[in-house]
Amino acid sequence: MEVHITYCNRPQLWGKVAQGLKWNAESISRLVVVQSGPPWNLPEMPSVGTEQIARSLQKEDPKAFEVSSAMNYGMKVCQEAFVLHIDDDIVLPPGIISNSVKMREECDIPLLFGNAWTVPPETPIEALEKRPMKYYKPILEKPYHLARGAFFAVDRSKFLDIGGWNEEMTDYGYQDYEFTARWMTKYGYNSCALVPLVAWHLEAPDAGKPKPPEDSYNVEATTEAEIALLASLR
Repeated sequence: MEVHITYCNRPQLWGKVAQGLKWNAESISRLVVVQSGPPWNLPEMPSVGTEQIARSLQKEDPKAFEVSSAMNYGMKVCQEAFVLHIDDDIVLPPGIISNSVKMREECDIPLLFGNAWTVPPETPIEALEKRPMKYYKPILEKPYHLARGAFFAVDRSKFLDIGGWNEEMTDYGYQDYEFTARWMTKYGYNSCALVPLVAWHLEAPDAGKPKPPEDSYNVEATTEAEIALLASLR
């Protein structure tokens, strides 16, 4: 599977993110990394897949949100029909990409969301080689959910057909909710699923507010009316 990463200039995390890619090297056909903003110091690319592409974002609209612009640009640089995206603070345990491929083939759903457990960035790499033991029910029935996009696999042509992420939204976290709402409105409420695949999310807990393992990457329940309203805001 082709892998796309939006790189937000966090070199202190990249070594562990790259190690997660190496753990899944046999399942990666091509790697695309797009840097979302200055300073323009692209990370060292791990030797996975037949080709590794690293690009610095050149925004067409200077007012556009850089992270969303990098996401959309990267999806255009990708070539395969189905692409796995992760943020640059996500570590993939061994076997998670091959399992993503199997689930894609078995369920034939064009948008699959994984989940992520938050752990401190200083967590030893040996601990991240183990899979988080957490499972989630697929989004196949009411109430519907909007999932955040730190780790997802998507039909690339459908992603681009609806315009990708909204580059006018400037708050982290909300652009993926809005994208999912537009996706459901365009392709149907059963066209995406939260699957039982869990990665690691490297993030320091808020001062005085330690986060539980299942953090804000969990899903939010919503209604068809709320989804339609959110999708209409663009």
